Amino acid sequence: MELGTHQTTQSISPQTEVQLKIYNGLGCSVVAAYRTGLRQVIPHAITASRQAIMVRLTHLFHKAVNTDTALLLNDDGEQGSRQGQLISQAVSRAQREVSGGALNWMQSAHVDYFVSRAEIEQAGGSIYIESLDLLISLNGLSDVPHHPHSLHGERQGLMALTPAEEHGNFHYRIEIYDQDGNFGDRFINVGGEVFNIRSNRSGARRNGVYVVGSSPVMSTSGHLEERCQHLTFEEAEARLHLYLSYKEALTLGNPADVYKRELEDLAHRNRLEDANNKREEARIKNDQRTRDVEFEEMKRNFQREREIAAAEQLRVEARNKDRQGQLDELAHQLKLQDHELKLRAMREKEEYESRSQSRKDWSETFKLLPVGVSALLAIYVTYSKMKDKS
Repeated sequence: MELGTHQTTQSISPQTEVQLKIYNGLGCSVVAAYRTGLRQVIPHAITASRQAIMVRLTHLFHKAVNTDTALLLNDDGEQGSRQGQLISQAVSRAQREVSGGALNWMQSAHVDYFVSRAEIEQAGGSIYIESLDLLISLNGLSDVPHHPHSLHGERQGLMALTPAEEHGNFHYRIEIYDQDGNFGDRFINVGGEVFNIRSNRSGARRNGVYVVGSSPVMSTSGHLEERCQHLTFEEAEARLHLYLSYKEALTLGNPADVYKRELEDLAHRNRLEDANNKREEARIKNDQRTRDVEFEEMKRNFQREREIAAAEQLRVEARNKDRQGQLDELAHQLKLQDHELKLRAMREKEEYESRSQSRKDWSETFKLLPVGVSALLAIYVTYSKMKDKS
C-alpha cells in the first residue's frame, strides 16, 4: 500500500465517499481522538440547536455503485440495531432518489449520533463510540486518553495486560500480530533456550511486532519503567533476532559460532569447576584444622573437668570423714551421758531405799515407845508403893 499527501485531480470525481461531521453544542470545548492518533480540540458551536455532541455519518455514492445492506440484518432478517435500521433506511431512500438522476449524480445518506454531557461524564469524562470508531473527551488535551485502536492506545492496552505484581520488576514479552499471515511464527533464543512466538491473526491490532516490558536503564540506580514498542516486521527481524526455525534459533543462525561458543563455555565451566574444587579442598582442610583445634580444646576441657571432679570428690570424702568422726564422737558422748544417767538413777534409788528403811525403823520405834513408857510408869508406881510400905 502506497501512502501520500498529494491532492486528487479535480477532474476525477469520487465514486463513493464517507464523511464524519462533528457539531459541538455542549457549551465547552471537547477533544475528538481518531484511530490514526490525530486529536482535535473542537470549540463550542454558538449556533448549536441542541445541548449535545452531534456526529453526522454521511455516505455519498455514485449511481453506478452497488451498496449492499444485507449484513445490517440480524438472523431473523430484520434490522439488528437502531443504527442498522437508520443506515439501511437512509441508503434505500438515497438509492430510490438517485435511480432517476443523471449518470454522474451523487446522492447522500446520513445518520446523526447525539451524545449528551451526562453520558460523557458518566463514562469518566471520555467516551468511545465504537460504531464511529471515535473518542470524545471533556478533558484537557494533555489528559485525554488514547484512542483504543491508535498505536499509542494499542500499546497502552498491551501494557494493561501485564499483571500488577510484575510492575517494578523486570519482565519482557513479545507479541506478533500478522493479519495476512505473511510474517508467521518466529523463534527466539534466550540464554541458550529456544522459545516459540506464535503470530496472532485476529486483527485486534495493527500488523507488527509489539515488545512489552521493562524499559532499559542507563545506570545502576536506574528505575524500571513500563513501555510498549511497536516494530514493523523488518525492524523486528533486524533488532530482535527472530528466527524462522527452531534450529536457526538454537544456533543463532551460525552453527560454527555456536560450536565455538560451546567449547568456550565448556572450557570456562571446567575452569570454574577446578576453581570450585580448589576452594572446596581448601575449605575442607580449613574445616579439618578447625575440628582438630576444637577436639584438642575439648580434650583439655575434659581433663580439667576430670581434675575438678576428682578434687571435688576428695573434698566430699574428707568432709564426709569429718562428719563421721563428729557423729562417732557424738555417739560416744551420748553413750557416756547415758551411763552417767543410769549410775545417777541407781544412786538415787539406793538413797531413796535407804531413806525409806530409816523411816521404817523410826516408825517401828515410835510404835514401841508407848509400851515402854507404860512399863516404866508401872515400875515407877510399884516402886513408889513399895517405898511407902516400908
